[in-house]
This record gives sequence, C-alpha cells and structure tokens, in this order.
Amino acid sequence: MLTRIRGTIVLLAALAIVAGLAYSIGVGQAPKEQAKFEGRPGVDFPEIRVVESDGAHLIVTDQRTAMLHFYAIDPDGKIGSPLKLRATMDLKEVGKPTITPMLPKQAEKPKAEQ
Repeated sequence: MLTRIRGTIVLLAALAIVAGLAYSIGVGQAPKEQAKFEGRPGVDFPEIRVVESDGAHLIVTDQRTAMLHFYAIDPDGKIGSPLKLRATMDLKEVGKPTITPMLPKQAEKPKAEQ
C-alpha cells in the first residue's frame, strides 16, 4: 500500500514538473509571439534591427517602414569616425529582378564668395 502511494506521489510530481516546464517554455506565451509576428502595435517588437556592424559600416532595418539603411565612415576615415547615411532601400521591392538603392539628398554646399 505504501509503495502504491509513493508511486502516485512521484507520478503527480513528475506531471507537475512537465506541466511547469511546458508553460515556461512558451505554451503560455503563444498569443504574444503571434502578435510579434504580425507586427501589431503595443507589443515588444523592435522597430529597428541591426543587421551588420563592423565599426566602419552599419546596416539596419526599420520594420515599421520596411526600409534598409546603410551607414559608413568616410573612405579616409578611421574606425570610430562618425557614420554617415550612404543609401536606403525599400524592402518591399525584395523579389524583383533588381533593387535600386536610394541615395540620401546631399546638403547643399555653401557657395564660395566671389
């Protein structure tokens, strides 16, 4: 009789542990994960993601606008120099035969005094 009670207690403890692990792994978080995938507002979903960075270049994506931004230092710059926007791309064009990057508008240089 005592062996049967111990076996039942061990079985219930094992089931409780399995249920707790299943819940903590993500069974209880499925709606939140689905909302992240759908990109609904008000959910912990990063709008800006760093794709690549090596100190001289930075590639980021903006999930809300579906744009990719490419930054780089000047050709003669050193690592740690300010990064400047070099081009952007519309990620909605992915799948087309060609994608053309959009260059940033250059600031007008002041005219030399004559």
